[in-house]
Amino acid sequence: MIGKLFLGALAAAVVAMIWGVLFWAVLPFSSQVIKSTPNEEAVVKALKESGATTGVYLFPGPPGNAGADAQTKWMEKSKAGPNGMIILQKEGADPMAASIFIKGFIHYFVSALLAGVLLLLALPNLPSYSSRVLFLTLLGFFAGFFVDLSNAIWWQHPWNFSLLNLCYATGCWLVAALVMAWLIRPARELRR
Repeated sequence: MIGKLFLGALAAAVVAMIWGVLFWAVLPFSSQVIKSTPNEEAVVKALKESGATTGVYLFPGPPGNAGADAQTKWMEKSKAGPNGMIILQKEGADPMAASIFIKGFIHYFVSALLAGVLLLLALPNLPSYSSRVLFLTLLGFFAGFFVDLSNAIWWQHPWNFSLLNLCYATGCWLVAALVMAWLIRPARELRR
């Protein structure tokens, strides 16, 4: 069964990579949600001149333990807006570097291994192919639902962006489930 687990995870990682290319580069959904920065040159120049290093920045910046006055001012700024989060990589990066795709494949593979272990634990209760596909798809939906909608609630990510990511995650796990559920199945089904 360990061989089927690794084979299932490998096949899932391959189809997840294909799904990722289709979802983010071919289908029109991401371009309808993700926008280019207005006045990008001025914004980039300001970020470079700000002295900010690679990291995550909130604006208005949280006051930490600065006292009640600072907390009140932060709340007023937050209510007035704009609010945002900047994820900054100061050094820049090649968005099509092979290393990114290798890391992505490893991420998919390890994720599929973990999902495969959960599938093995649940296997006695999932005798049919469709029940295994549903189990793995719901697992992906759960992960996306928890993480992406949490970002919309707690970090004010736009709802359409969070829902886009949820759709991506659910679709990714559906295509991964189609191959994993076929490869990882009860022993009695293997004999048929």
